[in-house]
Amino acid sequence: PPPHAGALRDFHYVSPGVSEAHYTLRLTSPPAHPVHVTPSAGAAGGHVHVSPAELVFDEHNWRTPQRVRVLVLEDLLLPDDDARVRVAHRARSADRAYHRARLDARLVDVPTVCGDGRCAGD
Repeated sequence: PPPHAGALRDFHYVSPGVSEAHYTLRLTSPPAHPVHVTPSAGAAGGHVHVSPAELVFDEHNWRTPQRVRVLVLEDLLLPDDDARVRVAHRARSADRAYHRARLDARLVDVPTVCGDGRCAGD
């Protein structure tokens, strides 16, 4: 069973030109061995940063939601660019149920102030 993506919890502006959003992941059943989940927004280019680089779930914390942070550098966006980020998840584990399990990508809407004339090219 793949990890379950939790609801988008909150968002805010970090500093001028940078916005962030959060969502959570947890497993749907206890793993026999630790499960390492790597979130990535690879196709989004250099204007998106996802952290942490890896989430680790084990028999003690498998049902505890772990937070993923998505930062968007608005200075690299053009007016009317979409701030929706697709975050993919890759799993690896000695547990056969989770190793290379198909994990759903998460679409994260990161609110920006880009429409207020603070983006590149304005």
